[in-house]
Amino acid sequence: MPRDHRRLPSPCGSALDAPGFYASPTHQEALARLHFLVGERRSLGILTGGDGSGKSLVLATFLNQLPSSERPACLISLLGLEPRDLLWELAVGLYAQPRIGDDLSSLWQRISDRLRANQLIRLRTAVLLDDADEAAHEVLIFVLRLLKSQPSGLTLVLAADPARLTRLGGDLLQLAQLRIHLEPWESDDVREYLQASRARSGGDLARFDDAAVERLYDLSNGVPRWVAHLAELTWLAAADRSRDVIDAETVESAYQMLSASYHAASAG
Repeated sequence: MPRDHRRLPSPCGSALDAPGFYASPTHQEALARLHFLVGERRSLGILTGGDGSGKSLVLATFLNQLPSSERPACLISLLGLEPRDLLWELAVGLYAQPRIGDDLSSLWQRISDRLRANQLIRLRTAVLLDDADEAAHEVLIFVLRLLKSQPSGLTLVLAADPARLTRLGGDLLQLAQLRIHLEPWESDDVREYLQASRARSGGDLARFDDAAVERLYDLSNGVPRWVAHLAELTWLAAADRSRDVIDAETVESAYQMLSASYHAASAG
């Protein structure tokens, strides 16, 4: 009976969403280092990785792994935020009870009071700031101020693309006590991801043969996001052709579809 691709689970989601997180070795190492950073009461760590490497996913997974009752934490994307937006998000995330009419000074005071209260009861506070390399200069000034002026019970983690790391500024870079880098996947990581995705689907997804795995790895350059996108398109193509085993030709065909859609979107 032909496969009904409309019922296939989304393999893309299993790679890029925290609930189905595939913990490759590079992601496992990053999570272990983040736990070390907080556990050893370090003040600043920087998580780096290229686009699609899984920085946001690692931060979200790490946040979920922290017992909120013992270590208050929040995750904020700095992309497009103004200084007041940042302080508001911090105040909300740390349960500092902000009010709509609070100005910068009031929000800062609420955050400071919450951090000091956490420190008094020996709670380590973790603030995870995604897209730090995309933050406005004025926002990074507040991040630096937060790092320098707040009690020792605070750990900051900044996520950035290594190619844009200098946008964080020399002061923040010099204060970093730990740098964590996400490497692209190896071919074995791609193979294990595909196997894990099939297992989660209950075996409803077609199996990649060895040549197909290698072709998928080559075409995606081992970037998790592109591995997931290309694998999803390949699975759908295999379902349309009623195939139980995927070969390199099917992967190549899906890649051409992905490239065409990307170029069409760019042209639009």
